[in-house]
Amino acid sequence: MEEASGPAAPAVPEPIRFSPKKDGLPKTFTYTLEKRVSGIVVDGRDEAAMPSPRCGSMPPLVDPEDFGAPPGQLIPINRSTPPSPADVYRCAGCVKAECQGPTGCTDFQWRDQSGGYLREILTSRVYSVARETPLERAPGISDAIGCNLYLKREDMQPVHSFKIRGAFNRMARLTPEQLKRGVICSSAGNHAQGVAMSAAHLGCSAVICMPTNSPEIKYQAVERLGGTVELVGESFYETAAHAVARGIAEGRTFINAYDDPYCIAGQGTAGAEILRQGDIDKMDYIFVAVGGGGLIAGIAAVVKALKPSIKIIGVEPTGANSMTQSLVRGERVTLSKVDAFADGVAIKLVGAEAFRLCRELLDGMLLVDNAAISAAIKRCSTRRGPSWNRRARWRWRARWPSPRGIACAARP
Repeated sequence: MEEASGPAAPAVPEPIRFSPKKDGLPKTFTYTLEKRVSGIVVDGRDEAAMPSPRCGSMPPLVDPEDFGAPPGQLIPINRSTPPSPADVYRCAGCVKAECQGPTGCTDFQWRDQSGGYLREILTSRVYSVARETPLERAPGISDAIGCNLYLKREDMQPVHSFKIRGAFNRMARLTPEQLKRGVICSSAGNHAQGVAMSAAHLGCSAVICMPTNSPEIKYQAVERLGGTVELVGESFYETAAHAVARGIAEGRTFINAYDDPYCIAGQGTAGAEILRQGDIDKMDYIFVAVGGGGLIAGIAAVVKALKPSIKIIGVEPTGANSMTQSLVRGERVTLSKVDAFADGVAIKLVGAEAFRLCRELLDGMLLVDNAAISAAIKRCSTRRGPSWNRRARWRWRARWPSPRGIACAARP
């Protein structure tokens, strides 16, 4: 009796390889990526523990240790793998039938239009509460590495973080009826203060859900700004799930910290300021710390639209490398754990819309360990950096960024 024929075996895709000479990578860069049906091969290791189910509804679970690269080495972007259905952007808690299709949310059609993000960034309403922060040259580091390096001083915002930009830009788009019902968010710190200050300015109520282990100084800062704090959940993700559910039950609008088109556009105003404040003809690189991806996505959207020759490089801690692993695989991944040393960027799952923009626009990623982060903070806080030899300067040039801000490198 003839056996029934099953479905045809999937064809093995062509290998995806990155050539240092062809792609302009450093000669010492030895990382290779090969896409297989069974998983990914990284430096000759078969990542069987990193399956890639493209038909699943959830991003695959991985460990931070599943991927590694030498510190300061440029990691290329995989743009060849077809997009995963799990990476289509939809609003948190959205149940609209028209938004469940392959194109995702239908309320933000402008995000797929040519110049859509550029228009939203240039017409953003953030300056009702946010400030245009200075772009300051770091003399010590600039002298040490042999080029002009500038720091974008987002610590000078009213809430000491760029988060006020995205929070207010999103909330300024709400209708009077939505403002009357109020907003809700989940945050462990900076975004919470941005939402609370924005709500006070717009005259609406704001519920801020924070993990139960949040430091007292953080939730008291939110309360001083007029937000109603609810301590719930042992982790950020339990807190976020509760906030989304409560928002639906009470009719409040959930304000996402990084995965919202208007939030991304608001963060992108920092990139527009950089282009205005610096000499864009001499600007070569912009390095941006990456957590959920909203800040670098917004900056990349405006910079690549106006000055595409400037390289946009993301910087992540080795113990919280969710964006790096996602961009290497070509699909978002969820980290099983994160190192909270740099707590502001300790994100397990990057935003879907932020990932789409980063995959399209970024020029590479860098990983830095905790020792490099500590050294960068120390050197940034000193007036003049140490005198290094030529080899050390090149190593530091690739490794300098601290995962808490934005910096630009320009020719002398």
